[in-house]
Amino acid sequence: MGASTSLEEGFTLENMLEQTNRILREATEVITKCLEMEKRAVEDYEKLAVAQIESAFQTIQEKLSEISKRGAIARQCIDKKTSEFTAIRTTMKCNLLECYNKHDKAMEKLKNERSSVHNDASQFKIDAQKILENCLTSGDTLDCLRSHIGELAKQGSDLLKKFDALVKLEAEERIKWGKLVVQCDKRAIEETQKQATKIIQEIIKCCLVAESTLTE
Repeated sequence: MGASTSLEEGFTLENMLEQTNRILREATEVITKCLEMEKRAVEDYEKLAVAQIESAFQTIQEKLSEISKRGAIARQCIDKKTSEFTAIRTTMKCNLLECYNKHDKAMEKLKNERSSVHNDASQFKIDAQKILENCLTSGDTLDCLRSHIGELAKQGSDLLKKFDALVKLEAEERIKWGKLVVQCDKRAIEETQKQATKIIQEIIKCCLVAESTLTE
């Protein structure tokens, strides 16, 4: 009799409502986390590109500052090359954005899976809320909830497993994407420094020619 009473206590209305609301909370949490993941995934490629450009040009600017210490002639030689440095910046930015966007397609699998989990969670929450509302207005709320709780619990558990798999997939894909971005940055910086070095050499030559003319 005691065991029977314990079993019955496990299926009280309060217990059924608590379990149903817990399932709804978990579904809501999955929806929220999917949205947070999506927000994090929206990379500001423009910002990333600008950061790399500034990093690359910091060294270039230091070299130009050193050359400018040679005087007015050096500064004039530098000024003549301003448009070329501007062109290098523009080219570097275009190359970076093109490379970033190309590799962004590698994240398509993650985006699709995240969208799938979000949609499943949203639909499950709607269905669970509808069941709860119907049961609350039925003649026997407890019996109604008891008849649905097993399936709700199973679907809720499956949803959580799917979300856990999504979290794992995101971690893996982000590592891959990060490595690809590093390659984009490396190539762009190397090409920029190569072009900048050539221009700096031309500036130094300009200075030497101008200085030699003055001494004649």
